[in-house]
Amino acid sequence: MSQWVNHGFSLDGGHNSTDSQDANAILIDPLFKKAKNDDKEAAASLWEREWNRNAAENERRLSEATAGAQEVIFISVPGTSRKNRIPLAAAEFLALKVGNRARFINGDRAFIPVHTSMMKSISRGERIFHPRVFETTRSVFKTIRETWPNARFFVVEDLLTTGNSAHSFQRYLEKNGLNISGMIAMKGEYEPNVAPNLVKKIDKFFKQNDIPVNAEKLSRELTGKEAQTLAFQVAAQYKKADLEHQNLFRKLFETLYDIRVNDNHKALPEMNRLSADLSRYLQSNQKRKEEQHENITSISSNHPESRVSQILGSHSERGTGQPDTAATAEIGSTSATDTLRNDGAIKQPTRTSTVPDTAKRLNTIARFKDGPDI
Repeated sequence: MSQWVNHGFSLDGGHNSTDSQDANAILIDPLFKKAKNDDKEAAASLWEREWNRNAAENERRLSEATAGAQEVIFISVPGTSRKNRIPLAAAEFLALKVGNRARFINGDRAFIPVHTSMMKSISRGERIFHPRVFETTRSVFKTIRETWPNARFFVVEDLLTTGNSAHSFQRYLEKNGLNISGMIAMKGEYEPNVAPNLVKKIDKFFKQNDIPVNAEKLSRELTGKEAQTLAFQVAAQYKKADLEHQNLFRKLFETLYDIRVNDNHKALPEMNRLSADLSRYLQSNQKRKEEQHENITSISSNHPESRVSQILGSHSERGTGQPDTAATAEIGSTSATDTLRNDGAIKQPTRTSTVPDTAKRLNTIARFKDGPDI
């Protein structure tokens, strides 16, 4: 399976950089919250602040990524809520940095998310079953290709956790004829390629359980972090499930494949229904575990020298026997042993997705000299 080379970068350098240590702090930053809630000025200030934390290195990264390109186009990832202004502010900022040969495209206006669930309301282990689906008119892609036939394209995102949204958007653009050179983000690590050993592990899991899904084809549509989730957490949950819920997992795998590999967007409502069923199942499992833990703790406190107390102690040393209360919005975590859980009911608001006419679409492509932000 061919490996995609990311010529983009993250302002914090990714999880191997010392600059990434403050990645989670951004989630409670007042400026970040404003930028995620339709405040364009906050978004611009936030991106500039994060850029300036390591301005010289970011200048070097951007220069290296765009070197030799006749034209450079930055495309912001469309947000589910339509209120996140950070990707657009970042795309405009980057284009201004590059200069006259660069332009930006407002992803929120050029493309429409068909999915309705926001990732922040979904636990990390379940995000793989909430595919991101986008649509637009063919004329938009035709116009982009004809206007900038030799351009180097970059996708711009704010935060990268599993990378589901950004990766799905990148793959959508590529399937419609745009050659994406890289992913540029404020925080997090982009892992677009699935390691061969993970593909083999997923394939073995599917074959052993008679799940009719092509692991290699599906892996091309997943990020490295999503593949880890599938190979470890999801596979472990499948093995523990009863027959009824193993069948639920099978349907989820098949529907996920249909959407992400076959581009069958009509299957999205079914996926939403199945994902809601999975969430309820995992939530009930977690509640049952917490109740069992409370019972064992109660018994051990009354009989401190009992065998139950000894078992509980040995489990605690390994980090088990305790409910998982880690924040689901962590940036850059690649742990393969995080437990699947549900952090709240998944809401599936009804949305009627419409694509504006071609004339309006053509106005979504921005050139700096031609006018203000689109």
